[in-house]
Amino acid sequence: MKYLLLTLVLILPAAAQADSFQTEWDTYCNKVKSCALDQMGQTEMPEGMREMMMGTMNKMCASVKKSFDAAANSEHQEIIEAGARCLRSLHQKSCAQLMGGDAGMHQTSECQKYRELAESYQ
Repeated sequence: MKYLLLTLVLILPAAAQADSFQTEWDTYCNKVKSCALDQMGQTEMPEGMREMMMGTMNKMCASVKKSFDAAANSEHQEIIEAGARCLRSLHQKSCAQLMGGDAGMHQTSECQKYRELAESYQ
């Protein structure tokens, strides 16, 4: 019984952190989609075109998420938290900043810390 409790105490915080990372990821990806649709004038877009754009944006989100594999697939609380902080720092940016063509606009100190930590786990 003691071992079961110890196992649960060790596993549950990691599961909660993974949920936090997924929540931050979903929030970030949804904001990017919303910003992109707003930028394209979604109110004037035919439904078929909108569905096609959402499919493209879902693929884009999946592609970008690969850069967060270290956090998404980790059991280490430190890197999961760092990935969540990076995503939170990105989705706090304005749509103009997120949709700007300058890749530097997507850089934050939190994301730099995440990248450095992710490299140390490889």
